[in-house]
Amino acid sequence: MQALVLDIMASAMEHTGNPVEGDYLLWQYTGFEVGFDNFSLSGQNVVATATFTMTYHADAAQEAAVDSAVAQLLSQLNVSGKDSYTKLKAIYDYITANITYDYDNLQNNSYKLKHTAYAALINKTAVCQGYAVLLYRLALELGVDCRMIPGNSNGQGHVWNIAKLDGKYYNLDSTWYAGLPIYQCFLVGSDNF
Repeated sequence: MQALVLDIMASAMEHTGNPVEGDYLLWQYTGFEVGFDNFSLSGQNVVATATFTMTYHADAAQEAAVDSAVAQLLSQLNVSGKDSYTKLKAIYDYITANITYDYDNLQNNSYKLKHTAYAALINKTAVCQGYAVLLYRLALELGVDCRMIPGNSNGQGHVWNIAKLDGKYYNLDSTWYAGLPIYQCFLVGSDNF
């Protein structure tokens, strides 16, 4: 049964290109519970209803605020009809100029909001996951394929993005150089990252 539940969750979190699906969901939930009921037999198969109850870092009202703020920001960026590079640079520049790293809550494990697009876009402070999920959301809203990548940096867990340009994926890390006019982590290959 556990394998089935994990398969269902993996399908639910698949990358679809929709800005509020895939990695956006995967990186913004804290856990889930699953319940099964209405068991019946159909030949040799067991039929049941599975109910998933998800717990997210941000609530519905906060996500609605993100939706509104994303629409406003995309209008301000004025990149409609531009190429993918220009769109990504505008997103990257906005995030690195306007979001600060949430050192105040870094060790506070009960404060989950620091991991969200809400914290990054509305509160203007987040940890790397908040930076990356916001970049993911904005890139996909503008039609640029983007993913979130977990890994390690300086021996600690870290999350950054990859984005697709001209059929190839390049790394972007909007966390490390936030506030600095440095593009060392902007659209670079793995060998230079």
